[in-house]
This record gives sequence, C-alpha cells and structure tokens, in this order.
Amino acid sequence: KKLYLVATMQQNLVYMAGVDLSQSFVTGGSIPVSELPSGILQVTLFDANWVAIAERITFINHQEYYFQPEVGFSQLGTGKRKQNTLVINVPDSAGANLSVAVTDAGIGTDSSDDIVSHLLLTSELRGNIYHPYYYFTDSTDTLQQQLDLVMLTNGWRRINWQDVVKGKMPTIKYKNDTDYLTLSGKLYGATPDDLKHGAFLLTILDNSDDTARRLEQLPIEPTGNFSNPDIILYDTTTAYYKLMGSETIAGSSAISFNSSMPSPATVRIDTAATVLFSDSATENYKRKLAQRQMLALKMQQGTTLAEVTVHARVKSAAQILDEKYTSPLFSSDDAYKFDALNDPLANNSQSVLEYVRGRVAGLQIVVGGGGQASARWRGGTPTFYLNEMPVTIDQLASTSMADVAYVKVFRPPFMGSIGGGASGAVAAYTRKGGDDKPKTAKGLPYKIIIGYTAEKEFYSPDYATFNNRNELDDLRTTLYWNPMVLTTKENHTIRIRFYNNDVTQSFRVVLEGMTTDGRIAHVEKVVE
Repeated sequence: KKLYLVATMQQNLVYMAGVDLSQSFVTGGSIPVSELPSGILQVTLFDANWVAIAERITFINHQEYYFQPEVGFSQLGTGKRKQNTLVINVPDSAGANLSVAVTDAGIGTDSSDDIVSHLLLTSELRGNIYHPYYYFTDSTDTLQQQLDLVMLTNGWRRINWQDVVKGKMPTIKYKNDTDYLTLSGKLYGATPDDLKHGAFLLTILDNSDDTARRLEQLPIEPTGNFSNPDIILYDTTTAYYKLMGSETIAGSSAISFNSSMPSPATVRIDTAATVLFSDSATENYKRKLAQRQMLALKMQQGTTLAEVTVHARVKSAAQILDEKYTSPLFSSDDAYKFDALNDPLANNSQSVLEYVRGRVAGLQIVVGGGGQASARWRGGTPTFYLNEMPVTIDQLASTSMADVAYVKVFRPPFMGSIGGGASGAVAAYTRKGGDDKPKTAKGLPYKIIIGYTAEKEFYSPDYATFNNRNELDDLRTTLYWNPMVLTTKENHTIRIRFYNNDVTQSFRVVLEGMTTDGRIAHVEKVVE
C-alpha cells in the first residue's frame, strides 16, 4: 500500500514523493520538469522496504543548451597553397572555449556523435546508440517519440539501488590524482636526530627552456623529505644541490629527487563506428594521397642521394665500450647506452638503478632505504645482468657505481632474456683493466629531473614567408587544428589564417565548444 517515487538526473536527486494506495489502486501526479535542465531523467519506483520494483528513463529537451557561433570565410582560397581566413563570431556576452578543425572535405568523418549528443545522451546510457546526433537535428514530435523509444530500449541504468539503500559506496579503482611533477625528494642516510637541529637543501635549478637559473632553499623534514609544491617541473631540469646546516651528515647521505608519477589508468577507445561505417570512397581517396606522398618521398630520396657527401666519423666512447664489453647477444643497438666512465652523473649515483632512474622513458624505478628497490616497465619487471650474468634487482642495486664502466638498458622485448624479456633488461659491466676511474669533477653535484613534456603547437606552414623550392608536395589532410580558441565579451570575433595544401579543393570546418554558462555548440559545414 505504500510506495516511493524517486527521480534523479546525472545521479542527483531532483524529485521524491510517497505514493499511498490504501484508498485506491490508481493514483497520479506530475513532476515539474520545466524546472529541470535538459537531459535524461530516471524515475524509479520503490516498495515500502526501498526495493526497486520498476524504472523508466525519459529525455527532457528544453533546447536551452544550444548556442550558435557564426562561421564563415572572409578570404577563401582553394587553389594550391592559397591563403584562407576563417572568421568565427560568438554573438553572446558569455565567453566561450572552442575547438576548431579544418580538413580536406574528401576525407570522410564520423558525424554520428558529437559534443551535444555525447554530453546529453550517450555518456549517460549503457550500450551503443546508433547515430545519436540524429535525435538532436530538430525538435519535431516525431523525432521526440523516436528518442523516447531509445529511452525505453535502454532500460535500467548505472545506479545499483541495493548498494545505495545499504549505504555501500563504490570502490574507487583510480583515485583522483592530486600530485604534480613538483620539486621534491628525500634525503637518505640521516636519522631524525641528525636533522633535529634543522637542515636545508640549497638547489640551483637550470631548465633547458629558461634563460636564467633559479636558486631555491628547501627545508628538510625530520623524515628526510623535502618539497616545494609551487615549483612545477617542465621538460628537463638540472638540479645542482648542496646540503646545508648539518655538516656531520653531508658526506654520508644521499639525495634523491622524485621524477615520476603513478601510471595512468588505461582508457579503452571504442572504434566500432570507424570499422563498421567506413566509406570506401573515402578510403580510396586516403590511399591515393598516401601513394602520392610515398612517390614524392622516393623521388626526394633519389635527388638527395646524388648530393650526399660521406664524412668519416670517430667512434663515440659508448660505441667503443659496447665493442669492448658486450658479447654478440648483448650487442643490440635497440638500447639506451650509458658511458659511466666519462659521465659526471655516475659519480653522484650510489647504484646502477639510481644512475639510470629518470633517464629511460617508461622505465619506473623506485630506490628505497636499506638497499630495497623495484622496477617496472610495460607492466612487468625487467631482467637484470651484471657482466651478462643474471642477477636479482637487489644485487644490482648493491653494486657501486665506482666499479661500473658501462650500462645498457634494452628496450622491450629483449630476446636475450629467458622467457622473451617482455619487459626489457638492464645490464651493467664492471671496469676492466685500463679503464681508470675518472677524476672527480669540481663544482656542485647535480641530478637530472624529468618534468612535463613541453606543449607542441600544431604545424601549419606559412607560405607567405616559406621558401618552398625543392620541397615535397604538401598533402596534409588536416589544414588547421586548434583545441583552444577562447572568446570573451570584448573579443568575440576570432580570425584564423591558414594555407591550403597542393590538392584540396573543398574544406570541412568542424567547430565545437562550450560557453562559460554551460551552453554547447556544434557546427559542421563544407565550403567549396
């Protein structure tokens, strides 16, 4: 006789009411949807014990989420390497963040799903929705009825009401990442008593992108940790350092800088639409451009080879060491090579693992106190060798760099390892006769810290100043791309200049974005 009706949108409660059937088995009511935003509304019916017994989803469409930027060309040039000027006008007082792409119209594109249909429809439903953007092309009653059929056929959604009633929270597999690649690290070899009187690390940061060095003082905590979260590292930074305030431990301690972040979660990309709905005419057009580009490359190589001048080159120190120390099984060039005899970093590293840490892309090494260490590469543990004999990671971590002449890190897979070496290998070679220990370099010790990769701008040639003599054919299929075009109330008209390639005769312009008040836009047009 007693029921409960609960309505949610995007897992937020928007309506709840009790249903009394003690007087009549038929009752009715209304949910004020005019006060709700556009999107999927989930209505669930519970019995008196809060057990879900029926559910229905429906789509509320007020169409308040649209804004329509004006997109056109003030200068159109479809000829070979002609200049074009794309004009975007946002006739709105709110600012907007837009993404703009201009491609060859002959290259097909999947327009069945876009920012509008994804945010409002497909991201909220389980399963595949065939051409979801179709349901937003107009607001006729027929289309709304068809959209309601989509709601009926998708049934129960993501909320597990039994867990909700029991108060059981979902397990967070990948927690929010709150750390950045900042300047931090730890001092090893010192006890809290050694640091109780205060100590700090004096560092000089030399970044490859900076014109000036920065001097920082980092207080060292009793645990040995030090950090400055305000210094975010980019590209490659050389950190020169000196321990201050505690001379008694300066010669018996080691400094380690943090230079890696946890591995990100794996994101699965569904490419079923691309496979099932590929256009044969588009594929032929792509193949034609690819064949033409390959022919141009071959012609370029033929022209270049006739003018090549060969110069003799002295073998590098690493090549000499490789020939001296490695056997044929370990002589592969598909490896990172480190000349520990002539590398100043070797003098500042206590072990082989500390020496290569942060210097090999993808190889994650953690060196802890007491000689404990771990390494991961492509989801597995690399194999370790000392003078080409298999050793454990602890044995390699205990090998002093003062005795090491050469280190090779083999990329996965390393065929010389037992089992195929799917996670690569680290091989160290101790000094042989004639390899004298290098003289200690003067000056402060330093370490290389790897930060965030520098942002790269999408390449778009400027043929107004570009000398194109003896250059390959321009066969770019994407003529312009910018993921962040910002407009404001004062600057709501954006002009974008780009040049055509050698073959494109019509452009496809795709614009998507959102205003600061949450309205979204999708514009796609072909210009000939």
